[in-house]
Amino acid sequence: MNWTAKYVGLPFIDCGRDFRGVDCWGLVRLILQQECGIDVPIYGDTSALDLAKVAGLMKTESIVEPWLPVARSDLRAFDLAVMYRRHDPIHIGIMASPTEIVHIEEKIAAVVIPLTHPTIRFRNPRFIRHRQLLDHAA
Repeated sequence: MNWTAKYVGLPFIDCGRDFRGVDCWGLVRLILQQECGIDVPIYGDTSALDLAKVAGLMKTESIVEPWLPVARSDLRAFDLAVMYRRHDPIHIGIMASPTEIVHIEEKIAAVVIPLTHPTIRFRNPRFIRHRQLLDHAA
């Protein structure tokens, strides 16, 4: 069974952080924890609908360090795709493979879709990898 199967269909719950329901940051966090053993901050009651605020918290809490930029040509499972409107982060997902992403939005349950899907492509994703995954062969 593909590891993504247990996440597909999870319902959207703002500030959700477990299998009962998640927002986009909660989904990323749950997958990294369950599949890779990596704990990343919860960010309290900060809504993933305000990803710009989450990004600001990451900077102020010096949590940026474990995240390293990744070229699209080097993508692999468990890399993060941070999506932008102009210069502001607006959404986040996690790579299921070099060409597919797992993500969730307010009006849809968690899905796996290609990076080329119009709902992803227009958001100008940039990719990062957690330092603990540098030697992890996904």
